Amino acid sequence: MRRKRVMSGIGVLLLIFTMMIFIGYGCEPEQPVQPGQPGCGDNQPRDDTNDTTEVVAAINVGSDRIDTYKGEYYDVDIYFDGGTANSTSDTIIGAEESTVYQTERYGDYTYEIPVDNGDYNVELGLVEMYFDQPDSRLVNITVEGTSALNDADIYQQKGHDVAYDPAPVNVMVKDGSLTIRVNASKSNGTLSRILVLAGHTDDPEPEPEPEPEPEPEPEPDDPDVTGFFSWDVESSPVGDLYNGTPGQPFDDVNRYAGIITDIVDTVPGSACHSGNRCIRLGYPGNEAGVELQVRDLLARAGEETKSLFIRKYEYYGDEWQTNWPVGLKTSRYFTDVSGRGAAYMSEKLIYQTYDGDKDDLYGRGMNNAIYDLDLVATYEPNQEFGNGLPYIRTGHWYKYETWMVLDSAVDANDGVLQVWIDDVLVYNNTSVPWRSTKRGVTRGGNYWANMWFGGNYSGATFGAPTETLYRYIDDLYLSTTLDR
Repeated sequence: MRRKRVMSGIGVLLLIFTMMIFIGYGCEPEQPVQPGQPGCGDNQPRDDTNDTTEVVAAINVGSDRIDTYKGEYYDVDIYFDGGTANSTSDTIIGAEESTVYQTERYGDYTYEIPVDNGDYNVELGLVEMYFDQPDSRLVNITVEGTSALNDADIYQQKGHDVAYDPAPVNVMVKDGSLTIRVNASKSNGTLSRILVLAGHTDDPEPEPEPEPEPEPEPEPDDPDVTGFFSWDVESSPVGDLYNGTPGQPFDDVNRYAGIITDIVDTVPGSACHSGNRCIRLGYPGNEAGVELQVRDLLARAGEETKSLFIRKYEYYGDEWQTNWPVGLKTSRYFTDVSGRGAAYMSEKLIYQTYDGDKDDLYGRGMNNAIYDLDLVATYEPNQEFGNGLPYIRTGHWYKYETWMVLDSAVDANDGVLQVWIDDVLVYNNTSVPWRSTKRGVTRGGNYWANMWFGGNYSGATFGAPTETLYRYIDDLYLSTTLDR
């Protein structure tokens, strides 16, 4: 009996060994496999010991190639609406030598994945491949209306170039489509992988993230707080924007060189920043431009506008990427009621190809210029200043804010110029000589008198565009106080 039991044990071991050969090595390493199916060799399948799930969809977000991660094959990027694909050659920590985390789709966008009605477990993967400091990006993701991430700071969670797999989300689909929505409270939403499993797993429900602190009153983006000018474009019909357009608040819509100015209700890859309408400007050639003039700020504000706060939102179509480098003047401000003269500041969005590791998805960013014609000071003629950070990319609604305060007296050299992009202070100068007697000529009025939204494409400097370049503007706001 003793020998028989020993021989039986050996037989069992041989049987197990044989099964391991057939199960673990039953296909050649180069055998074709389908997305979502386990592979051979080193790519072992997921451990399904504690669940009864099957892979329904595995998406390599932002990529046009199939790759593996933890034994699952991820298909090319499909089922998305909106956003922009991006990639990095950096090594991603925690990605297990997979390239899945070297691609992303950023912006505001949606996935509609066709599935049968039923219960699903959804895994998401993200990486912060752009920012290198916390509080630069706050991501929001919902799956079938259930929050997967709320104001998630990926850098704060993991750092730069580190794979981040938040807790899976269990949801029920009733309409034949599993909906994933991605956006951001700050900067762009981002996502690198999606794995959809049929049925619930035994993974514990993620702990609810703490609710964000309520914003102090008044809300900084409320255009009716203390401002004397605001326009969200909703009061005007879709169509051409000109001097006679119903509801438009400008004193003059001055167009030149074939500029396209209209009001639209759709934006490629996005929507208007708020509401259903926004301004679209189309630049077909050299020096095409428009002046959306807001005159007599003194009368509009009911006080001398010695200080001026400007907020606007802008979005640039993907066609800008293939037309860099270009120059674009975006707004101008004057202390002379007639239009020019005295102190004159021009915001310039300088699109220049960045020759570092940001590739052609980016432009240099916002600069500002003080012109010798209008302000003779310690600056050289036509000097540009501002570090241009953060870098500008297409397919994202940018929040631009400018704060300007005139000098306390002529030659006091204590004027203020500050610029924020997406709540990042990119320029700060508290010694601007707005009002000066340099070269024997007194420059500068007593208050900001006029300003122009719009601006022109600097084709004379950078060459004509190869196609019409579209720029979108929404939620314009002016105030005499720093409302941010």
